[in-house]
Amino acid sequence: MFAGAAAADDVAQHLNKIGNVMNMEQNAHTAYDNLKWGIEAKEESGKIRYFFRVIPTVAGKQGPGFIALREGDEIRFGRGVEGNELNIGPIPRLCNLQLAVARVLKMSGAADIILEWQDQADDDGLFRLFIASEEFCDMVDAKLLLSGRAVIA
Repeated sequence: MFAGAAAADDVAQHLNKIGNVMNMEQNAHTAYDNLKWGIEAKEESGKIRYFFRVIPTVAGKQGPGFIALREGDEIRFGRGVEGNELNIGPIPRLCNLQLAVARVLKMSGAADIILEWQDQADDDGLFRLFIASEEFCDMVDAKLLLSGRAVIA
């Protein structure tokens, strides 16, 4: 996959597990699903810190809807009563992968098309989880490589 073998392993191992769960208000969840914001994970002095990122990035911009965070604000996970049970926060590589993909989709205009397709396809109102196939990811990889926009590590 285009994010490398380690990211593919993280997705396969952690995608639908309790360690990759975030509990958030519906408005924030919808904005996250619609690629309006993401989480950037950075390692600083051996600790992982998480930052709120608006997509596209606008310095100091407040998050969409009822989100009180602004672009660049630190997000502190695990502060609830049972927060220690869920480790220090979400998996950093998955946070950064989602943020990178969301930025590319938004900046290319593809996000609007995908969200429109989802709206058109949702004719019964029931939620359906969609995970892109490996073949789809391979096609995206090939297009990026052919266009010279892929980073080869």
